[in-house]
Amino acid sequence: MSSGPGTRSVARPGSGTERARRTAGALRTGADRRLTAAEARRSAAARRLTGPTRADAAARAALARAAARSTAADGAFDARRAELDALARAAETAAAALGRVRAATDRLTRWHQLAATAEGRRRLAGLAEPAPVTYTPPSGPPRAAEPPPAPRYTPSADGARLTSPDGAAYTVHEVPRDGDAFFHALAEGLARTAPELLARHAIDPGDPRTPRALRRLIAARLTDPADADLLAVVAPDDTDVFTAAEIDATGPAPDLAAGTPGRREFDQLGIVPHAAALDDGARAALATAQLERPGDADDEAGWDHAAADLLPLLAARTFGIDVTVVRGDGTFQTFTSQASTSPASTSQASTPPASTSQASTPPASTPAASASQALAPGRRAGSHRLRGLVDDPEAPAPHVVLFLDHRHYRLAVADPARPLPVPAPPLAPLPAAPLPAAPPTAVGPGAAPPLLPGPVDRPLSEPEATGTPPDRGEPLPVRGTGHGSFAEALLAALGDGNGVLDRRRQVPVTELAGTDVTLTAGQAAHAVLLGGSLSVEDLGLSPLQHLRWLLAGPADVAAAAEVLGIAIEVTAPGRRPHRYGSGPGEPVRLYYDGLRYSTAPQRG
Repeated sequence: MSSGPGTRSVARPGSGTERARRTAGALRTGADRRLTAAEARRSAAARRLTGPTRADAAARAALARAAARSTAADGAFDARRAELDALARAAETAAAALGRVRAATDRLTRWHQLAATAEGRRRLAGLAEPAPVTYTPPSGPPRAAEPPPAPRYTPSADGARLTSPDGAAYTVHEVPRDGDAFFHALAEGLARTAPELLARHAIDPGDPRTPRALRRLIAARLTDPADADLLAVVAPDDTDVFTAAEIDATGPAPDLAAGTPGRREFDQLGIVPHAAALDDGARAALATAQLERPGDADDEAGWDHAAADLLPLLAARTFGIDVTVVRGDGTFQTFTSQASTSPASTSQASTPPASTSQASTPPASTPAASASQALAPGRRAGSHRLRGLVDDPEAPAPHVVLFLDHRHYRLAVADPARPLPVPAPPLAPLPAAPLPAAPPTAVGPGAAPPLLPGPVDRPLSEPEATGTPPDRGEPLPVRGTGHGSFAEALLAALGDGNGVLDRRRQVPVTELAGTDVTLTAGQAAHAVLLGGSLSVEDLGLSPLQHLRWLLAGPADVAAAAEVLGIAIEVTAPGRRPHRYGSGPGEPVRLYYDGLRYSTAPQRG
């Protein structure tokens, strides 16, 4: 700056740098503002394009659907045209055959007319009688082979038993007839096959509110985006009655809004007019309202409606299980939690006709059935899209079989698979052990008979000395059930298992599969809450059932004695007794004849 004449102007240090920094900052600020404005314009343009983009996607989807329908129509037209062409050729062939027969018939008739009179015979002038005519029908297309009969379940005469196409036997269990039969049967079936699925949703099968809870849980699937494929087939039946509140809950739909002709028709009849157009949301809302009605609603409105057709499929998808519905005539249909990858896929069952009942099921020809029929491996409830990631892709899904007869659902429970008793191997002859020579002893009145010498010259009834390994003898079987089994004879010798069978012992319920023990729904739920085990007392096992469970692992008497912690002495015909196990006290004595066990006779 200048301070007067003759002085030099001195620039402030750093003034150029500061100006450059300020200029750059201003430029950057302006650029940021322009960028922000451009971003706003881009966002506005993107928003303006959202509608056209969605419309374009919808139009493309509609075009694809129309193209698919056109292709299907073209195929149907070609098939019908080929059929008509074949019929036309057959008609032309038949017409030609008819003309030939008619001409030959006319010639034969005229010859007989002329041959009947003298003038006619003169005119025939010896013409021979024409050969008789024979009509040969044209060969038609070969008849298609009859399709094999569809597999069926075989119900017993009283409806209490079912036999599956592969020979598995089922016992049918009754449930209350209160309009909630499907939900009672489903809850009982889940409690028996997969109680953890009920526990996951905090549902107690013994709670009287369970049907209501299941209704809400299953109805919620209709609004799940993962099940949007079901909305294409959800529609009220012609006779389904709704309340004004249920109609209003749909929005209401434009065709059912107040003052419209459709609403006036509904107000008079209580049913949805045929002309009313309902979108997916409206139809889902009406179906949800139907499913959430109590089973004992007036006029059977709680179960006699269109939405009841989807109950087995919705249950399968809700819990990730397979649900098989068997009708009274043995036809059946299996629903799974997997959506079909092909619109033509159907179940392995005959088509049960849809009915308006608490037991109605969608026919296999409907899209609802097609959407459910890809029989797939096991998965958790609602997790079939994670198969191979967190689920075991090879594990079988829980399976619930429901028997539908006379508009009533019942549960069919598979009989336990009981293994056949293992036959006892025949005893191999053992060489008689030589007895040491002993001087003859006179036995007089009052004199005790001499004891036969044992392996160590001691009475056979005495236990072996402490520290001496027990005489295990040859392996003897312990498997088998029924009269003469090892378990029955051992229990008789133990006297109901006093001192050996602990009623407080915990039993994993999974180990009861294949036995004659069947858990109640309450026991199954209790076991889930306790980690999968219940005590013998809580299970209500009899002493024989308890003993059979303990003996499920041991393969021979020696192993059984070790498991029970007792000593067992087995006597066979013509052999010396063998002691198995090292338990304290007197051994439990049994007799084995090579096929059956029994309690050993008391020694005098």
